[in-house]
Amino acid sequence: MDDQELRRIKAELVRKRTDAHAGITQIISAQYEKLQEVISSLDAMSEWMTRVEEPLGAVQAGAKKLATTSTEKHDAFEAKVRPLERVRHQQSPGSSTQPGIERPSTTSGGGGKTPRRQDSHPSAGTAITDLAKLEHVVLLLALATAAVQHGSKSFPFIAALDVRVRAVTAVCQTSARALLMPLLRDRNHDRLAACARVYLHLNAWSQLVVLVVAAAVDPLLTRRNDVPLATVLDDLWTRLENGPVALAKILEPHVPRDQALILSTHILLRVLEYLSGTPSIFSPAVPSTFHRNYTATTTLLRRLVGVLGLAHVADAIPELASFLRKWPVEVYFR
Repeated sequence: MDDQELRRIKAELVRKRTDAHAGITQIISAQYEKLQEVISSLDAMSEWMTRVEEPLGAVQAGAKKLATTSTEKHDAFEAKVRPLERVRHQQSPGSSTQPGIERPSTTSGGGGKTPRRQDSHPSAGTAITDLAKLEHVVLLLALATAAVQHGSKSFPFIAALDVRVRAVTAVCQTSARALLMPLLRDRNHDRLAACARVYLHLNAWSQLVVLVVAAAVDPLLTRRNDVPLATVLDDLWTRLENGPVALAKILEPHVPRDQALILSTHILLRVLEYLSGTPSIFSPAVPSTFHRNYTATTTLLRRLVGVLGLAHVADAIPELASFLRKWPVEVYFR
C-alpha cells in the first residue's frame, strides 16, 4: 500500500468522523427541548423526594410503634383470657357454678326452649345452597386468606384468624361439591361456569377434576365380554362425547388454559387406565383380533385427544406413550 492510498484512507476516516459529529449535533439540536423537559422533570422529582423523606420516616416510625403496641395489647389480652379459659374448661356441664361466674340456666320457665351456645367457628357440616352467594363468599374468603397470609408475619393476632379461615374454606368446599354434583347431570352452562370459578378461587381445581372423573367418566367404563371390543369402544366413544367431553368443552371457555388441560388430561388418563385393564385387549397370539383391537383402540384415543384439545401435548403424556408401547406393532405390520 503506497502513501497515496494511505492518505486517501485517512481522508475518508476524517470525513466519516466529521459526518458522525454533524449527525450527533443535529439529533441533539432536534431533541434539545425534550431533553430540557426531561431534565426539569427529574430535578422536580428530586426536590419532591427530598420533601417526602421526612413524612415517610414519620409514617414508618408510626407503623413500627403500631406493630409493637398491637403485639403488646394482644399479649395482654391473651393473659386476661387464659384464666377464664381454664375456668370454663374445668367446669363440667353438671357441676356447680364457680364463684363470680354465672352459668346460664339450661331451662327456662314456662316450657321455653333450651338456650344454645353460639359457636364462633362455622361447622364443616354447614352448607351454602345458593351458588351466587357461595361465589361471593369465596371471593371474600380469597381476600381474607391473602390478608391473613400477608399480615400474620407482622401481627401475631392476625395469625389466629387462620383457624377461622380454614373452617370457612371447609364449608365452601362442602357447599361447592353439593352444588356441582347435580350440575354434572343438568349441564346448566352458566351455573357450571360459576361453580368452576368457585373451585378456582378456592385453589381446589383438583377436587373438581376428581369429581368430574368419578361422576361422569367412571360410570361409562363398563366391560362386556359378549360383544367385540370394537363395538364396545365405539359405543364408549359416543357416551364419552355426550358426557365428560361435553362437560370439558362447556368449562373450557371459563377457566385458564392450564386448568382446562388438567381436566382433559385426567379424562384421557382414566380411559387409558380402563383400556389397560381390558382382558385380552392386546391379543398377541391372534393377528386378526390384534388388528381389530389395535384399530378400534387407536381410533378411540385419536378422537379423544383431538376433541379434548390435547394434540399439541400428547407426546408429553407418559401414560399415553407407555400404553402405545404395549402394542407390538412391529411384529404384525412389517
